Amino acid sequence: TVKTSAKSLIVDYPSLKNPKIISSGVSQANTNGYRSFNAFLAEDGNIYQATQDRTGGSHILKIGQNNEYDNSYVFSLDAALGVTGAYVDAWRYAGNGIAYVVYNIAGDGGYVARIDLNARTASKVAIPEDADLSFQQYQGFVVNGDEVFIAVTPVGKDGNIYIMNSRTGTVTKGAKLVNKAGNHYIGIF
Repeated sequence: TVKTSAKSLIVDYPSLKNPKIISSGVSQANTNGYRSFNAFLAEDGNIYQATQDRTGGSHILKIGQNNEYDNSYVFSLDAALGVTGAYVDAWRYAGNGIAYVVYNIAGDGGYVARIDLNARTASKVAIPEDADLSFQQYQGFVVNGDEVFIAVTPVGKDGNIYIMNSRTGTVTKGAKLVNKAGNHYIGIF
């Protein structure tokens, strides 16, 4: 299978006319997401878009105010996290250049990272590690001011809501989530 570069369809808003396909020179991965938003408009006027790629690792791409991919903006989650095969299951922009990503590594595990879109850095958030934790199909982040709420519940096990402060990076363990065998929390709404 030959992969093509990551692509997006740009249209005028609100008319949705004048469609134009743009291509990234940074990534050949999918840009559509799975049950979750995959692109966010930041305060700097640029759109940031996550990619999903099982073989080349996920990237965050930047679409500039000129409606073209900025190929000088290279943000590899593999490089930023020091891993191979980081795959964005979902992410949410929190403001001021900060976002939170739930991801797996080469299809295994469930992890959270705080990313800085301006510095192009990522740091793994300290949450309990569990072999049954997976964020595949995750879709429901809540952002309220500086706080980002994420449900962290291994499949079939109790977990908690975790509250991350996007300005300070602090993490607070919140309400307990009661689970049943085989169940999977896919977010907070």
